[in-house]
Amino acid sequence: MPHLGEKVRPKCSWADLVRYTKHLKHAAIELKVGFDQEQDGRWIADIPELPGVLVYGNSRDEAAAKAQALALRVMADEIEKKGAVDLDLHFTFS
Repeated sequence: MPHLGEKVRPKCSWADLVRYTKHLKHAAIELKVGFDQEQDGRWIADIPELPGVLVYGNSRDEAAAKAQALALRVMADEIEKKGAVDLDLHFTFS
């Protein structure tokens, strides 16, 4: 069980994570953005902890920005459905 303010590296769905951290006043979450480059030069960015967060960009930076934006939309939808939780969110890039 994480302590208040401790970073959580989710190995479950976002919905499960929201349920798990709901009893905390504050949770810090670090989401890892993975990258790959297609043969045609496009970049793919994904966040494995958030199903469906996989995007393409013309550059690595564009793919990273799109992945972050989509991740925030997915999390916002889940928070709306499941209830609010105070999060300190960090993205790391590999």
